[in-house]
Amino acid sequence: ATGSAPLLAIFGAVFLGRSWFTDGTKAGFSYVDTPVQYHSDATVRLCTYLYFHAKYAQLLVFPWTLSWDYSYNALPALDATWFDLRMLGVATTYLATVAIAAWGLAVRSRRLL
Repeated sequence: ATGSAPLLAIFGAVFLGRSWFTDGTKAGFSYVDTPVQYHSDATVRLCTYLYFHAKYAQLLVFPWTLSWDYSYNALPALDATWFDLRMLGVATTYLATVAIAAWGLAVRSRRLL
């Protein structure tokens, strides 16, 4: 834990410097750039952002459909929220992330013993 303190301090300094330089963390994207942030339903926004994480994880593992241009609505909003089948991908992604983290911690704790 003590070895990570300098790294966290550097991260904090970079974050504060970037926030100061860019006048905060809010980006000024228009509706055409990111229509999800303008959706009126907070649940739809949450589910869609979680789906984006799952899609990015999929592209890390299977980059065959990777594109440099994701135009308007290339990743559509999850209007059906919890009833949308794409939420299975979200659940799988987050469960896999937790499983990999737990496995890594278990391996690390075995080395320390």
